[in-house]
Amino acid sequence: MYQGFATVYDRLMGDIHEDRFGAVLDECIREIGRAPGSVLDLGCGTGRMFPHLLRHARRIIGIEPSEEMLAQAAVRAAAARNRVQLIAGRAESFRAPQKTEACVSFCDVMSYLENRQALMAACQHVYDALTPEGWFLFDMHTPHKFREAFRERVFFEDQGDVFSLMNTRVDEETRRVTYELTLFIEEEDGRFRREDEVHRQVAFTRAEIVDALIVAGFHSIQIGADFVMPWQAEKVQCRDGEGVGEGFVSPCVEDRIEMAERWFFLARKSSPA
Repeated sequence: MYQGFATVYDRLMGDIHEDRFGAVLDECIREIGRAPGSVLDLGCGTGRMFPHLLRHARRIIGIEPSEEMLAQAAVRAAAARNRVQLIAGRAESFRAPQKTEACVSFCDVMSYLENRQALMAACQHVYDALTPEGWFLFDMHTPHKFREAFRERVFFEDQGDVFSLMNTRVDEETRRVTYELTLFIEEEDGRFRREDEVHRQVAFTRAEIVDALIVAGFHSIQIGADFVMPWQAEKVQCRDGEGVGEGFVSPCVEDRIEMAERWFFLARKSSPA
């Protein structure tokens, strides 16, 4: 996974909009009331979030299972002047070299976990890697997005020297999506090299995710939808034009969560004061 794709990942995934993830991070830090001195970036990929994280933290530990992605991340880490440490590891089995004050996992990294056991293991490893006042912020694709956006779709992109073709298949019973990716990457001699990869993700339910966090030991869990966190709810308008009110409690806001494409979870190791 993320082998040949790693060298062109940043180009082909230009629609990730890391600034939006960075804005959610900023909002959560404001809500918590203090910036973390150290952050674990779980599934750091090519390190696209490093600049955002370094605005708040003095030190980053990047965990990533793909050696090819780590090689790309090393370029960004070098620019950070020894503030970033990179480690090969998987979300469900990593071992952090020391505890950090926060852990983030952006761009549906947690959706790559294969089953509930892996989800629970990942949450437990994060909990164990945090300091007593630590917190965990992550996002995941929703079942709604799997049903509506990925059902038997074909995605194609032509950048001249890179062509990508992706087929998606959804198993609604297991809430799994399979991405079959084919890349044609131009070499220096003008010939194109073909790379084939298969990626799989699971759309966990909110109940499964919250249960995994609680079992791991997290005490306070807040859920956002499509880059809007619950304490920002008064800024969101229902479809009938009425204000949302306090938190995700009104029917229209519950509907917003269920119809969202991406959920955000902020889980704290200890209850807020």
